[in-house]
Amino acid sequence: MNEEAIGYLTGILWSKKAWNIIQGRQSEQDWEESEFVERMEDSLSNMSKQQRKMLLDAAAVAAYHAQNDKSVEEVLVCDDAPQSNWRGIAMMLCWVHEGKHYKKVMPVSALHCKLLDDFLKRF
Repeated sequence: MNEEAIGYLTGILWSKKAWNIIQGRQSEQDWEESEFVERMEDSLSNMSKQQRKMLLDAAAVAAYHAQNDKSVEEVLVCDDAPQSNWRGIAMMLCWVHEGKHYKKVMPVSALHCKLLDDFLKRF
């Protein structure tokens, strides 16, 4: 739970008590995942499912970035799935995934159907 992980968690609503516990656990010490989870769940037993996920995600990404033997992705190209948050230094959306939005469009007129069909073929 290093400074980077704490930074990710600042935008999340925590009780004052929980936030003090999280900040009090800040260190650069490496933990095995099971031990880290156990320590956090012991002291933060009232966390919601979403808070628990955010806490674990923040710690995991910070640990990934802290590794010296592996390079951190400069840019991650993905489909904007929330599990991709924070993985790279920058995130870009994959243009192929943009097409899924146009496939959901349901035109009514024959002209609009043709226009959409032509667009999808070019896309």
